[in-house]
Amino acid sequence: MSLCENDPIQEVSFSVAAEGAFLNYQWQVGLGTSGNYFDLEGEAAPVYSFTPDHYPDLGGERYNIVKNKKIRCVVSNQCGVDISEAGSLNIYRMPDISAKAEPTTINPGEYTTLSANGAEYYEWKNPTGTVISNQMAYTFSPDNSMGYSVQGISDYGCSSNILYLIVRVNLGASLELADGQIISYVKGGKLPYKYSWTGPDNETFGNVATITPTKNGEYTLTVTENNGDGGTLTASITINYLGSFDVNYIKSTTVLQEGLTDQNQLTTETSLISYQYFDGLGRPIQK
Repeated sequence: MSLCENDPIQEVSFSVAAEGAFLNYQWQVGLGTSGNYFDLEGEAAPVYSFTPDHYPDLGGERYNIVKNKKIRCVVSNQCGVDISEAGSLNIYRMPDISAKAEPTTINPGEYTTLSANGAEYYEWKNPTGTVISNQMAYTFSPDNSMGYSVQGISDYGCSSNILYLIVRVNLGASLELADGQIISYVKGGKLPYKYSWTGPDNETFGNVATITPTKNGEYTLTVTENNGDGGTLTASITINYLGSFDVNYIKSTTVLQEGLTDQNQLTTETSLISYQYFDGLGRPIQK
């Protein structure tokens, strides 16, 4: 029988099966390498039970006596004596692991390595509890600041305490113009982000990642991690293409409404054929 020192508290029992009348039971423990056995105090019964404490060095008296030693039962009556095969209760210690992240602070797109030692196997998890690696070392590029946990496992299946590491990813932000909008790309820090925009004439926008500019001038985004309770980063972009709108030419079409015969009732429809954008300085912008 085997237990890990950090297993949940449970009752441990050794039992022997014997036939006959008026049976006597004496449980014994073998000490050292001499092969000598000594009587154990306890029930004169076919079952010898005890409940170990959570840690072996603090166990009950019976637990400390028999752990990692051979135990057997001598069964006797008026007809003779029989000795059971020896069993044992092996108590395995949990691994004592250490862990580190190197480097602990990176910029978006950079890599960090999580490593541990002191066990045979490892289980790395992200904050959602998903296993991300079973290796001693794990190199990756995280998008955001967050904590990671690792637990070591011995050859006997005993688990270590869980250790926690935090990797800090510095905030990074860039702005891009696309389809008439200013789009922000933010990485690093701790989610969620809080967005604060300021445009020309102190125009403000909501807590959004993308805005539609309405005037020429500078637009500034301030991003704060952890919904405003963390690091802050500012990025700006200048718009100068929101200028005049010019119609190059129009086409007039004369239409005779259905059922009319009087030429004086003809109507004219105008449709846009082409157009041109100009920037704030009157320079044409290619469509």
